[in-house]
Order: sequence, then C-alpha cells, then structure tokens
Amino acid sequence: MEKREKIKNVFGTVSSFLTTFIVTVIVVVAAALVVLHFAGIQFFTVESGSMEPEYPVNSLVFVKETPPEQIKEGDVITYIMNAHGTLVTHRVAMVNAEEETFITKGDANSSQDPNPVLWGNVVGKVVFSLPKVGSVFRVVTSDEARPYIIAAVVVLGVVSVAGDIMDKRRKKREKISADAQKEQETAADK
Repeated sequence: MEKREKIKNVFGTVSSFLTTFIVTVIVVVAAALVVLHFAGIQFFTVESGSMEPEYPVNSLVFVKETPPEQIKEGDVITYIMNAHGTLVTHRVAMVNAEEETFITKGDANSSQDPNPVLWGNVVGKVVFSLPKVGSVFRVVTSDEARPYIIAAVVVLGVVSVAGDIMDKRRKKREKISADAQKEQETAADK
C-alpha cells in the first residue's frame, strides 16, 4: 500500500511541475507576442535558402513596420511579392526614391530580383531572427495542428486536476491517519 502512495505522490509532483512549467511557458510566450504586436513587429518563417547564411531555412524573422523612406540600402525587408500575397525577405540592393521602389536581392542569389519592390508592398524591416524556430512556429500555428494543440491543453488540464485531486486525497488520508494514531496514543496513556 505504501508503494502505491509513493507512486501517487510522484505522479502528483510530476504532473504539478509539468503543468506549472507549460502554463508558465505559454503565458511568457503569449505576453511576448502581445508586446511584439503592440511594438508593430510581426514574425514570419523563412522558407527558402535565398538569404542564407544569415537567415537559414526555418528561421523565424521578426519584422518591424518601417516607413519605406527610412529603409536604406543594405537593410533586409519583408515585402509582398505578388497578387497571391507571397511574402519575400530579401536585402535592399538599391533605393529609388523617385519611383518609390527598391531593388532587392537574396544574399545567396547570384543576381538581383527581376522586379522592383513598390514601397506600398513593404511589410517592414527585419530587426532580428531566431534560427530553427520557424518550423516549430509553422507547425504550432497551422490549421491542421490546432485540434492536437487543443487536445494537448485539455489533457494537461485533466492531468493537472487529477494530480490535485490525488494530492488532496492523500493529504486527507494522512491527516485522518495522524488523528487516529493520536487518538490511540491518547487512549493508551489513560
């Protein structure tokens, strides 16, 4: 019986720790995303090798809204490439303020991009990146993953509640046992 109690205690402790850890991570990430949003920063996943080695495939790039007139040659920008809304992150090779366009080039590409980027198509300037985080971000935010993420959160909640219930029952049994032992000791003393 004591071995079973130890297993329950370990289960309760582990589930409590995991739940607290995961909830803390979720809260910290959510708070960071809110702060970034209000700072005018969006994030995108790099899906091609055109900006390697600085921004390898599956990097997560953070892009700050920047007025086009503040963008200079050498800055890395994210822009809308076509009517389909395809986003591209490339380095500005030339600024044409008169025509309000940029000529861009991927760092790993041998030539400049064929079409100038209109200032109105600029999403913003890349301010920093996290390598390899983009693939995790893509999976977590995909429509296909949503049911699994919801299920995982529900399972964590159930495990947490079950751990709390088991912990409360254990403490109640320990108290009853301690009270009974005290009564026996008191009765034996009389």
